[in-house]
Amino acid sequence: MEETYAFQSVNKTNLTKLRLKEGSVVPASIRKDDSAHGLPMPEEMAELLKQDEAGNRLFHALTVGKMCTLLYVIANPKHRNGAYIGP
Repeated sequence: MEETYAFQSVNKTNLTKLRLKEGSVVPASIRKDDSAHGLPMPEEMAELLKQDEAGNRLFHALTVGKMCTLLYVIANPKHRNGAYIGP
């Protein structure tokens, strides 16, 4: 089997959690993502989509990439003084 190389960006939180530093070489494997939206659906979002038919239609009209981004933001909010601080 031919070896191939790629890179993956890792945020500072995960670098610290995994005790890695910039330039660390990490073995990895790639598998197909079989999830419907690219990320797990937060419980709050699933409940909202059940209750809001128009919102559910709009959400599912988005591209998979945009759904994934929205789910990431919902699951990983950053707040400072009650205001959302975006990525």
